[in-house]
Amino acid sequence: PEPIVESEGATLSRLVDAPERWPFFTVHRVDLGPGANWHGDHAPGVFQQLIVAGGDVELSTNGGSVALGPEASAFIPATMRGGYRLTSVGESTVLAFSVPGPRGGIGHG
Repeated sequence: PEPIVESEGATLSRLVDAPERWPFFTVHRVDLGPGANWHGDHAPGVFQQLIVAGGDVELSTNGGSVALGPEASAFIPATMRGGYRLTSVGESTVLAFSVPGPRGGIGHG
């Protein structure tokens, strides 16, 4: 993992992120300390699958919030606007798989 951003007790790391060479998906890891917050979003036309690899987090969007853990992942639709927030209960790790839709991603508007 290559750390990219640290904010509010959370670290975003790059795992697979070269859409110009590998346009099929990207993968990032978010490591959260106890009580940490991560504000996430996705590029227009790109959907995300959030998978909790360890710990428990709360996912908040403009539509409400839901608890996530290793047994429950979340789908962020490409049409969602406004981003989301992950808040950890304890130490947590979340993998974010981003996949461009037919009209999203590199070279598409």
